[in-house]
Amino acid sequence: MSRVLNIYNSNYKIAVQDGGNITLDTGDLVGNVIVTGNLEVKGTTTTVESTEVTIADNIILLSEGTQGSGLPSSVGFKSGIQIDRGSLPDAEWVFDEQISWNLGGTSGLGTFYARTLDGQKLPINTPGIVAQGDFYVNTGNGVISVTNTADYEEKIWTYDGGVIQSPISGNVVIDDDNIPNAKAVVDYVNFIVRGRVANTIAEGDTSVSVVDEEHTIDEVASVSSDGETTVIQTQGPHGFTITDTVDIFGVSGNGDNIENLNGFNIDIVEVISPTFLRVRADTTGGDTTAYLGGGTVRKVGYVDSEVRITIQGDTAARFFDDRLEVADVKIQNNVISTEASNQDLVLSAPGAGAVKIKDILEIPKTPHEDDAATDPLAPSNGIKLYAKTARTGDVGLYYTNEDNTSGELISKNRALLFGMLF
Repeated sequence: MSRVLNIYNSNYKIAVQDGGNITLDTGDLVGNVIVTGNLEVKGTTTTVESTEVTIADNIILLSEGTQGSGLPSSVGFKSGIQIDRGSLPDAEWVFDEQISWNLGGTSGLGTFYARTLDGQKLPINTPGIVAQGDFYVNTGNGVISVTNTADYEEKIWTYDGGVIQSPISGNVVIDDDNIPNAKAVVDYVNFIVRGRVANTIAEGDTSVSVVDEEHTIDEVASVSSDGETTVIQTQGPHGFTITDTVDIFGVSGNGDNIENLNGFNIDIVEVISPTFLRVRADTTGGDTTAYLGGGTVRKVGYVDSEVRITIQGDTAARFFDDRLEVADVKIQNNVISTEASNQDLVLSAPGAGAVKIKDILEIPKTPHEDDAATDPLAPSNGIKLYAKTARTGDVGLYYTNEDNTSGELISKNRALLFGMLF
Protein backbone atom coordinates (compact mmCIF):
# COMPACT_ATOMS: atom_id res chain seq x y z
CA MET A 1 0.00 0.00 0.00
CA SER A 2 1.37 3.40 -1.02
CA ARG A 3 2.19 6.00 1.57
CA VAL A 4 2.04 9.70 0.62
CA LEU A 5 3.50 12.57 2.63
CA ASN A 6 2.14 15.93 1.52
CA ILE A 7 3.77 19.18 2.63
CA TYR A 8 1.74 21.90 0.90
CA ASN A 9 2.70 25.09 2.66
CA SER A 10 6.43 24.71 3.34
CA ASN A 11 9.68 22.92 2.31
CA TYR A 12 10.51 19.42 3.52
CA LYS A 13 13.91 18.48 4.85
CA ILE A 14 15.41 15.24 6.09
CA ALA A 15 18.48 15.79 8.25
CA VAL A 16 20.87 13.29 9.82
CA GLN A 17 23.99 13.65 11.91
CA ASP A 18 27.09 15.23 10.35
CA GLY A 19 28.61 12.75 7.88
CA GLY A 20 25.59 10.47 8.12
CA ASN A 21 23.88 8.66 5.24
CA ILE A 22 20.37 8.82 3.87
CA THR A 23 19.37 5.56 2.19
CA LEU A 24 16.36 5.11 -0.10
CA ASP A 25 15.81 1.36 0.11
CA THR A 26 13.52 -0.28 -2.48
CA GLY A 27 13.78 -3.68 -0.84
CA ASP A 28 15.00 -7.04 -2.13
CA LEU A 29 13.43 -6.52 -5.51
CA VAL A 30 14.93 -3.81 -7.71
CA GLY A 31 12.65 -0.81 -7.61
CA ASN A 32 12.86 2.80 -8.79
CA VAL A 33 13.56 6.05 -7.02
CA ILE A 34 11.67 8.69 -8.98
CA VAL A 35 12.41 12.40 -8.71
CA THR A 36 9.69 14.41 -10.47
CA GLY A 37 11.53 17.71 -10.12
CA ASN A 38 15.11 18.80 -10.67
CA LEU A 39 17.89 16.92 -8.85
CA GLU A 40 20.67 19.09 -7.46
CA VAL A 41 23.76 17.48 -5.92
CA LYS A 42 26.02 19.89 -4.01
CA GLY A 43 28.64 17.41 -2.88
CA THR A 44 32.03 17.07 -4.55
CA THR A 45 31.56 13.50 -5.84
CA THR A 46 28.61 11.71 -7.46
CA THR A 47 28.97 7.93 -7.84
CA VAL A 48 26.63 5.90 -10.05
CA GLU A 49 27.10 2.12 -9.91
CA SER A 50 24.43 1.19 -12.45
CA THR A 51 25.55 -0.63 -15.63
CA GLU A 52 23.36 1.44 -17.93
CA VAL A 53 22.59 5.16 -17.78
CA THR A 54 19.91 6.64 -20.02
CA ILE A 55 19.88 10.41 -20.41
CA ALA A 56 17.28 12.28 -22.48
CA ASP A 57 19.27 15.52 -22.67
CA ASN A 58 20.70 16.33 -26.13
CA ILE A 59 23.71 18.13 -24.65
CA ILE A 60 25.76 17.09 -21.62
CA LEU A 61 27.34 20.13 -19.99
CA LEU A 62 30.72 19.67 -18.32
CA SER A 63 32.66 22.24 -16.27
CA GLU A 64 29.46 24.22 -15.66
CA GLY A 65 30.08 27.44 -13.80
CA THR A 66 33.54 28.11 -15.28
CA GLN A 67 34.52 31.71 -14.66
CA GLY A 68 36.74 33.89 -16.83
CA SER A 69 38.05 33.15 -20.34
CA GLY A 70 38.47 29.43 -20.90
CA LEU A 71 39.10 26.53 -18.57
CA PRO A 72 41.25 27.53 -15.58
CA SER A 73 44.63 26.15 -14.49
CA SER A 74 42.96 24.57 -11.44
CA VAL A 75 41.53 21.86 -13.76
CA GLY A 76 44.68 21.68 -15.89
CA PHE A 77 42.96 23.71 -18.63
CA LYS A 78 41.14 20.49 -19.62
CA SER A 79 37.65 19.03 -19.44
CA GLY A 80 36.30 15.76 -20.77
CA ILE A 81 35.29 12.17 -20.18
CA GLN A 82 37.51 9.60 -18.44
CA ILE A 83 37.26 5.82 -18.91
CA ASP A 84 38.44 3.30 -16.31
CA ARG A 85 40.55 0.64 -18.07
CA GLY A 86 41.31 -1.56 -15.07
CA SER A 87 45.02 -2.26 -14.75
CA LEU A 88 45.79 -0.17 -17.84
CA PRO A 89 46.04 3.62 -17.75
CA ASP A 90 42.64 5.30 -17.94
CA ALA A 91 41.64 6.85 -21.26
CA GLU A 92 40.22 10.34 -21.74
CA TRP A 93 38.42 12.30 -24.42
CA VAL A 94 39.25 15.87 -23.44
CA PHE A 95 39.05 19.48 -24.55
CA ASP A 96 42.43 21.14 -24.03
CA GLU A 97 42.32 24.90 -23.67
CA GLN A 98 46.06 25.37 -24.32
CA ILE A 99 46.30 24.02 -27.87
CA SER A 100 46.39 26.81 -30.45
CA TRP A 101 45.63 26.19 -34.13
CA ASN A 102 45.68 28.02 -37.45
CA LEU A 103 44.05 26.35 -40.46
CA GLY A 104 42.92 27.81 -43.76
CA GLY A 105 43.28 31.37 -42.57
CA THR A 106 41.26 30.74 -39.39
CA SER A 107 42.91 30.47 -35.97
CA GLY A 108 41.76 29.66 -32.48
CA LEU A 109 42.62 28.29 -29.04
CA GLY A 110 41.49 24.92 -27.67
CA THR A 111 40.60 21.62 -29.33
CA PHE A 112 39.70 17.97 -28.64
CA TYR A 113 41.91 14.88 -28.53
CA ALA A 114 42.00 11.39 -27.04
CA ARG A 115 44.77 10.25 -24.70
CA THR A 116 45.66 7.90 -21.89
CA LEU A 117 46.56 9.25 -18.47
CA ASP A 118 50.21 8.34 -19.02
CA GLY A 119 50.30 11.03 -21.73
CA GLN A 120 49.96 8.83 -24.86
CA LYS A 121 47.86 10.48 -27.58
CA LEU A 122 45.42 8.00 -29.13
CA PRO A 123 44.39 7.54 -32.77
CA ILE A 124 40.78 7.81 -33.91
CA ASN A 125 39.19 4.85 -35.69
CA THR A 126 36.62 6.13 -38.18
CA PRO A 127 35.80 5.32 -41.83
CA GLY A 128 35.75 8.96 -42.83
CA ILE A 129 35.62 12.64 -41.97
CA VAL A 130 32.91 14.94 -43.33
CA ALA A 131 34.41 18.43 -43.47
CA GLN A 132 31.44 20.06 -45.26
CA GLY A 133 33.94 22.37 -46.91
CA ASP A 134 37.68 22.72 -47.38
CA PHE A 135 39.67 20.23 -45.30
CA TYR A 136 42.96 21.40 -43.76
CA VAL A 137 45.71 19.46 -42.02
CA ASN A 138 48.48 21.13 -40.01
CA THR A 139 51.23 18.68 -39.06
CA GLY A 140 53.64 21.27 -37.67
CA ASN A 141 57.10 19.81 -38.33
CA GLY A 142 55.67 16.36 -39.07
CA VAL A 143 54.34 14.67 -42.20
CA ILE A 144 51.23 12.84 -43.37
CA SER A 145 52.17 9.17 -43.50
CA VAL A 146 50.61 5.78 -44.30
CA THR A 147 53.27 3.91 -42.31
CA ASN A 148 52.36 0.27 -41.54
CA THR A 149 49.82 0.18 -44.36
CA ALA A 150 50.55 -2.86 -46.53
CA ASP A 151 51.55 -1.87 -50.10
CA TYR A 152 49.49 1.32 -50.03
CA GLU A 153 50.76 2.37 -53.48
CA GLU A 154 49.19 -0.75 -55.01
CA LYS A 155 45.80 0.70 -54.07
CA ILE A 156 46.63 3.75 -56.24
CA TRP A 157 47.97 2.28 -59.52
CA THR A 158 47.65 -1.08 -61.25
CA TYR A 159 50.67 -3.20 -60.27
CA ASP A 160 51.99 -6.54 -61.46
CA GLY A 161 54.91 -8.07 -59.59
CA GLY A 162 55.53 -4.86 -57.66
CA VAL A 163 55.81 -2.76 -60.83
CA ILE A 164 53.17 -0.48 -62.35
CA GLN A 165 51.77 -2.14 -65.47
CA SER A 166 49.32 -0.75 -68.01
CA PRO A 167 46.27 -3.05 -68.27
CA ILE A 168 44.45 -3.68 -71.53
CA SER A 169 42.25 -0.67 -70.77
CA GLY A 170 45.41 1.44 -70.72
CA ASN A 171 44.36 3.25 -67.53
CA VAL A 172 46.67 2.48 -64.60
CA VAL A 173 44.60 4.61 -62.19
CA ILE A 174 42.44 2.48 -59.87
CA ASP A 175 40.37 5.39 -58.53
CA ASP A 176 40.61 9.00 -59.71
CA ASP A 177 40.04 10.27 -56.15
CA ASN A 178 42.74 8.26 -54.36
CA ILE A 179 45.64 10.21 -52.80
CA PRO A 180 49.08 8.73 -53.68
CA ASN A 181 51.95 8.33 -51.25
CA ALA A 182 55.56 9.18 -52.12
CA LYS A 183 56.39 5.66 -53.37
CA ALA A 184 53.35 5.68 -55.63
CA VAL A 185 54.54 8.95 -57.18
CA VAL A 186 58.08 7.61 -57.68
CA ASP A 187 56.75 4.39 -59.22
CA TYR A 188 54.50 6.35 -61.58
CA VAL A 189 57.35 8.59 -62.73
CA ASN A 190 59.43 5.47 -63.41
CA PHE A 191 56.49 3.99 -65.32
CA ILE A 192 56.17 7.11 -67.47
CA VAL A 193 59.92 7.26 -68.14
CA ARG A 194 59.98 3.54 -68.93
CA GLY A 195 57.01 3.91 -71.27
CA ARG A 196 58.28 7.19 -72.77
CA VAL A 197 54.70 8.38 -73.23
CA ALA A 198 55.71 11.87 -74.40
CA ASN A 199 57.59 12.08 -77.71
CA THR A 200 58.36 15.81 -77.49
CA ILE A 201 60.23 18.15 -75.15
CA ALA A 202 59.19 21.68 -76.04
CA GLU A 203 59.08 25.27 -74.94
CA GLY A 204 57.46 27.80 -77.23
CA ASP A 205 58.35 26.98 -80.84
CA THR A 206 61.60 25.21 -79.88
CA SER A 207 61.43 21.46 -79.37
CA VAL A 208 63.11 18.07 -79.48
CA SER A 209 60.79 15.41 -80.90
CA VAL A 210 60.93 11.76 -81.87
CA VAL A 211 59.42 10.24 -85.01
CA ASP A 212 59.20 6.43 -84.93
CA GLU A 213 56.62 4.59 -87.02
CA GLU A 214 58.09 1.08 -86.73
CA HIS A 215 57.81 -0.80 -83.42
CA THR A 216 58.61 -4.14 -81.87
CA ILE A 217 55.59 -6.07 -80.56
CA ASP A 218 56.00 -6.70 -76.84
CA GLU A 219 52.88 -8.79 -76.18
CA VAL A 220 49.74 -10.16 -77.81
CA ALA A 221 47.34 -9.08 -75.09
CA SER A 222 43.96 -10.51 -76.12
CA VAL A 223 41.83 -11.93 -78.91
CA SER A 224 38.26 -10.62 -79.22
CA SER A 225 35.41 -13.02 -78.57
CA ASP A 226 34.19 -12.66 -82.16
CA GLY A 227 37.70 -13.27 -83.49
CA GLU A 228 37.71 -10.12 -85.63
CA THR A 229 40.22 -8.07 -83.65
CA THR A 230 43.37 -8.56 -81.60
CA VAL A 231 44.99 -6.32 -78.98
CA ILE A 232 48.78 -5.98 -79.16
CA GLN A 233 51.24 -4.13 -76.97
CA THR A 234 54.30 -2.34 -78.33
CA GLN A 235 57.64 -1.75 -76.68
CA GLY A 236 57.28 1.93 -75.85
CA PRO A 237 54.59 4.28 -77.19
CA HIS A 238 53.53 3.58 -80.75
CA GLY A 239 52.19 7.00 -81.76
CA PHE A 240 49.57 5.49 -84.10
CA THR A 241 46.11 6.99 -84.62
CA ILE A 242 42.77 5.46 -85.51
CA THR A 243 43.20 6.60 -89.12
CA ASP A 244 46.48 4.71 -89.63
CA THR A 245 46.92 1.33 -91.27
CA VAL A 246 49.85 -0.93 -90.43
CA ASP A 247 51.85 -3.88 -91.68
CA ILE A 248 52.61 -6.64 -89.16
CA PHE A 249 55.30 -9.21 -89.78
CA GLY A 250 57.58 -11.57 -87.91
CA VAL A 251 54.98 -12.74 -85.35
CA SER A 252 55.71 -16.30 -84.24
CA GLY A 253 53.19 -18.51 -82.47
CA ASN A 254 54.49 -21.99 -83.24
CA GLY A 255 51.69 -22.53 -85.76
CA ASP A 256 48.97 -21.02 -83.52
CA ASN A 257 46.38 -18.71 -85.08
CA ILE A 258 48.15 -15.82 -83.36
CA GLU A 259 50.35 -15.86 -86.46
CA ASN A 260 47.33 -14.57 -88.44
CA LEU A 261 48.44 -11.17 -87.20
CA ASN A 262 51.03 -11.15 -89.96
CA GLY A 263 49.66 -9.16 -92.90
CA PHE A 264 49.57 -5.87 -94.77
CA ASN A 265 47.29 -2.80 -94.71
CA ILE A 266 45.72 -3.80 -91.39
CA ASP A 267 43.24 -1.31 -89.93
CA ILE A 268 43.68 0.07 -86.43
CA VAL A 269 40.28 -0.34 -84.76
CA GLU A 270 41.09 1.35 -81.44
CA VAL A 271 44.01 3.16 -79.83
CA ILE A 272 43.65 1.92 -76.27
CA SER A 273 46.69 3.58 -74.75
CA PRO A 274 50.15 4.83 -75.76
CA THR A 275 51.36 1.20 -75.87
CA PHE A 276 48.16 -0.79 -76.60
CA LEU A 277 46.19 -0.86 -79.84
CA ARG A 278 43.45 -3.03 -81.27
CA VAL A 279 43.89 -4.12 -84.90
CA ARG A 280 41.49 -5.77 -87.30
CA ALA A 281 43.14 -9.18 -87.54
CA ASP A 282 41.20 -12.47 -87.32
CA THR A 283 43.02 -14.69 -84.85
CA THR A 284 39.99 -16.84 -83.99
CA GLY A 285 41.02 -19.74 -81.77
CA GLY A 286 44.37 -18.14 -81.05
CA ASP A 287 45.96 -18.54 -77.63
CA THR A 288 47.85 -15.50 -76.39
CA THR A 289 50.12 -17.77 -74.33
CA ALA A 290 51.29 -19.37 -77.59
CA TYR A 291 52.88 -16.09 -78.68
CA LEU A 292 56.61 -16.74 -78.83
CA GLY A 293 57.67 -13.12 -79.02
CA GLY A 294 59.09 -11.10 -81.87
CA GLY A 295 57.20 -9.34 -84.58
CA THR A 296 57.08 -5.81 -85.91
CA VAL A 297 54.19 -3.40 -86.48
CA ARG A 298 54.95 -0.66 -89.00
CA LYS A 299 52.84 2.18 -90.30
CA VAL A 300 51.96 1.93 -93.99
CA GLY A 301 54.01 4.59 -95.79
CA TYR A 302 56.30 4.95 -92.79
CA VAL A 303 59.24 7.37 -92.76
CA ASP A 304 62.68 6.74 -91.32
CA SER A 305 62.89 7.05 -87.54
CA GLU A 306 64.51 10.24 -86.41
CA VAL A 307 65.14 12.66 -83.57
CA ARG A 308 64.28 16.17 -84.75
CA ILE A 309 65.49 19.43 -83.17
CA THR A 310 63.37 22.47 -84.04
CA ILE A 311 64.51 25.99 -83.11
CA GLN A 312 62.26 29.03 -83.56
CA GLY A 313 59.90 26.88 -85.62
CA ASP A 314 62.58 25.76 -88.12
CA THR A 315 64.19 22.31 -88.24
CA ALA A 316 67.79 22.79 -87.10
CA ALA A 317 68.98 19.17 -86.91
CA ARG A 318 67.75 15.64 -87.65
CA PHE A 319 69.38 12.50 -86.25
CA PHE A 320 68.82 9.23 -88.13
CA ASP A 321 70.21 5.77 -87.44
CA ASP A 322 72.83 6.21 -90.20
CA ARG A 323 73.31 9.95 -90.61
CA LEU A 324 73.08 13.44 -89.12
CA GLU A 325 71.59 16.44 -90.87
CA VAL A 326 72.37 19.85 -89.36
CA ALA A 327 70.89 22.85 -91.16
CA ASP A 328 71.96 22.26 -94.81
CA VAL A 329 74.82 19.85 -94.02
CA LYS A 330 74.54 16.06 -93.95
CA ILE A 331 77.02 13.70 -92.24
CA GLN A 332 76.60 10.08 -93.25
CA ASN A 333 79.18 7.46 -92.34
CA ASN A 334 82.46 9.29 -93.23
CA VAL A 335 80.92 11.61 -95.82
CA ILE A 336 80.11 15.31 -95.29
CA SER A 337 77.83 16.77 -97.95
CA THR A 338 75.11 19.34 -98.48
CA GLU A 339 71.63 18.13 -97.57
CA ALA A 340 70.17 19.37 -100.87
CA SER A 341 71.61 19.10 -104.40
CA ASN A 342 73.18 22.09 -106.19
CA GLN A 343 74.31 23.66 -102.91
CA ASP A 344 77.89 24.72 -102.10
CA LEU A 345 79.71 23.16 -99.15
CA VAL A 346 81.96 25.83 -97.65
CA LEU A 347 84.96 25.25 -95.39
CA SER A 348 86.02 28.56 -93.90
CA ALA A 349 88.67 29.81 -91.46
CA PRO A 350 87.89 33.53 -90.95
CA GLY A 351 90.64 36.05 -90.31
CA ALA A 352 94.24 34.89 -90.54
CA GLY A 353 93.26 31.23 -90.23
CA ALA A 354 93.61 28.68 -92.99
CA VAL A 355 91.79 25.51 -93.97
CA LYS A 356 94.37 22.76 -93.44
CA ILE A 357 94.24 19.21 -94.76
CA LYS A 358 96.63 17.06 -92.73
CA ASP A 359 96.65 14.12 -95.10
CA ILE A 360 96.51 13.18 -98.78
CA LEU A 361 93.85 15.09 -100.73
CA GLU A 362 92.13 12.86 -103.27
CA ILE A 363 89.90 14.32 -106.01
CA PRO A 364 88.03 11.52 -107.81
CA LYS A 365 87.66 12.04 -111.57
CA THR A 366 84.13 10.67 -111.60
CA PRO A 367 81.67 13.48 -110.79
CA HIS A 368 79.15 13.26 -107.95
CA GLU A 369 76.04 11.30 -108.84
CA ASP A 370 73.99 14.52 -108.67
CA ASP A 371 76.27 16.39 -111.13
CA ALA A 372 74.82 16.75 -114.59
CA ALA A 373 78.17 17.29 -116.34
CA THR A 374 81.86 16.53 -115.82
CA ASP A 375 83.08 20.07 -116.38
CA PRO A 376 81.76 22.56 -113.82
CA LEU A 377 80.54 26.04 -114.58
CA ALA A 378 82.99 28.89 -114.07
CA PRO A 379 82.97 30.38 -110.57
CA SER A 380 81.94 33.96 -109.96
CA ASN A 381 85.10 34.50 -107.94
CA GLY A 382 88.41 32.62 -107.93
CA ILE A 383 89.06 29.17 -109.41
CA LYS A 384 87.61 25.67 -109.39
CA LEU A 385 89.82 22.56 -109.45
CA TYR A 386 88.49 19.17 -110.54
CA ALA A 387 89.73 15.85 -111.94
CA LYS A 388 88.93 13.84 -115.07
CA THR A 389 90.81 11.68 -117.57
CA ALA A 390 94.28 13.07 -118.28
CA ARG A 391 94.88 14.48 -121.75
CA THR A 392 97.61 16.78 -123.02
CA GLY A 393 98.85 17.80 -119.60
CA ASP A 394 99.26 14.18 -118.42
CA VAL A 395 97.93 15.19 -114.96
CA GLY A 396 94.13 14.89 -115.03
CA LEU A 397 93.80 17.99 -112.81
CA TYR A 398 91.69 20.68 -114.47
CA TYR A 399 90.65 24.19 -113.59
CA THR A 400 88.14 26.79 -114.59
CA ASN A 401 88.30 30.35 -113.32
CA GLU A 402 86.18 33.45 -112.98
CA ASP A 403 87.33 34.60 -116.45
CA ASN A 404 85.74 31.44 -117.86
CA THR A 405 89.19 30.13 -118.78
CA SER A 406 89.66 26.39 -118.34
CA GLY A 407 92.26 23.74 -119.04
CA GLU A 408 94.44 20.97 -117.66
CA LEU A 409 97.44 21.57 -115.47
CA ILE A 410 100.66 20.28 -117.13
CA SER A 411 103.06 17.82 -115.53
CA LYS A 412 106.74 18.73 -115.12
CA ASN A 413 107.87 16.31 -117.86
CA ARG A 414 105.27 17.55 -120.33
CA ALA A 415 106.18 21.14 -119.54
CA LEU A 416 109.87 20.45 -120.35
CA LEU A 417 108.89 18.67 -123.54
CA PHE A 418 106.58 21.45 -124.66
CA GLY A 419 109.34 23.97 -123.84
CA MET A 420 111.76 22.21 -126.16
CA LEU A 421 109.21 21.89 -128.95
CA PHE A 422 107.87 25.39 -128.82
